[in-house]
Amino acid sequence: MTLWQGLILGLVQGLTEFLPVSSSGHLRVLEVVTGVHTPGVFVEVALHVATLGSVLVVYGRRLWSIVRGVVARRPEDLRIAGLLALATLPAGVIGVVFHRQVEAAASLVLVGVGFLVTGFMNWSTRRFAGDRPQPTVGAAVGIGFAQALAAVFRGVSRSGSTVCAALWSGLGPA
Repeated sequence: MTLWQGLILGLVQGLTEFLPVSSSGHLRVLEVVTGVHTPGVFVEVALHVATLGSVLVVYGRRLWSIVRGVVARRPEDLRIAGLLALATLPAGVIGVVFHRQVEAAASLVLVGVGFLVTGFMNWSTRRFAGDRPQPTVGAAVGIGFAQALAAVFRGVSRSGSTVCAALWSGLGPA
């Protein structure tokens, strides 16, 4: 992979990661269209580490506040940290258990189906106003399983499924 090809993959990842579209699905389409294949897990991990960096730039203060609150044993921060862990757990477990099957099932047809699923999920939230001010355990579990769905099916957006599950559970947009 050349530097330019890596930059293009990084640009696609960066532009699509926080939109309710599948960044991994778009990377797969780009691989098929251009013939440029990511040379293994290292590049994908590097792309996701860069994404983590952008998350820390945007949400770093809030995350650091939660960490300090957990250390200080502030009840609200402990609750939020627990809900974040609960929402992360299903996707992490399913991703670890099924990662080989996920990679084997990365055909362009399945990616296209994932795009359609994401589109339907986004469309289905148009009437969800959300009036619940705080996430609940049920909302965290639902969000976690929505992320797990996205972890298993390339083409289904992680951020889109997270936002949709939050809206379906009654949470308002942030």
